[in-house]
Amino acid sequence: MKTIYTALVQYDLDNGFVAITRSYGEHNGGGWDDSNVKGFMTFLVDDGYLPVPVVDPINDDTYRYQYFCYESGSRRGVTLKYVRESDGAQVRYSRDFPLGDVNTDSDSYFSCGDHS
Repeated sequence: MKTIYTALVQYDLDNGFVAITRSYGEHNGGGWDDSNVKGFMTFLVDDGYLPVPVVDPINDDTYRYQYFCYESGSRRGVTLKYVRESDGAQVRYSRDFPLGDVNTDSDSYFSCGDHS
């Protein structure tokens, strides 16, 4: 997750925003981009910020990464999380809540925009 987060920060520094899932064609359930569905965070790979998509070693419906960028409202910003469905565990990663801490807020460091 740190690798993904670092790529997001670099993308944001270069572009002034990170991509909204619908702008790069990955809008799985509810607009989330899930690593267990082909094409996870392709904007980072397509633009050279990651060599390949980062996925969980198991990477199925039970263990996966999720990404979403909220454009507005109280949750504005990025939510990057690891989901373990077997027991409902979720781990989020952000500048305010490093890996291992769970929170319900998005990382407001990021602005969201359309990837073209």
